[in-house]
Amino acid sequence: MRVLVGDGSYLSVGLRVLVDGDDLLVKNVRATWFGGSNDPEDSGITASGVSTRGRPNLMGCSLPMDLGPGAKQNPCHGSPIPRIPWFTRVRVYSYVNQRVLTVPLIDIGPSRPPIAHAPIDLTQAAYRALAGSLEKDLRVDFRIIGGAKHLHG
Repeated sequence: MRVLVGDGSYLSVGLRVLVDGDDLLVKNVRATWFGGSNDPEDSGITASGVSTRGRPNLMGCSLPMDLGPGAKQNPCHGSPIPRIPWFTRVRVYSYVNQRVLTVPLIDIGPSRPPIAHAPIDLTQAAYRALAGSLEKDLRVDFRIIGGAKHLHG
């Protein structure tokens, strides 16, 4: 299996992405949540155009995609995850309760995260479905379905 590691500048913990056929796989990482009225740092607007405000049941995720050298704003420069089309399916497995949930990719980020952030951000509804509550720590595997088709080179 091929391993993508980025240029080392994105995550200090060293995000490793495995190429598994047409998919990209990330194993045993911390997940965080975003959006909704409980997130004062989030405007509710996502890069895909989906709003998280007033939508407590919205299922989706945000991934730190490197938008490439031509992008004017590239908040996740150095991430090994390439630019993936919006609404690509991402299958997330929870170590907390062994639940599996498939959600659409709706946003980019977190950008150059502090230690508190993680390689995948889930909407509040998705996080609750996998962790049980927003207060629990959540470790996951996630698979970007068809993500390897978007690798360059």
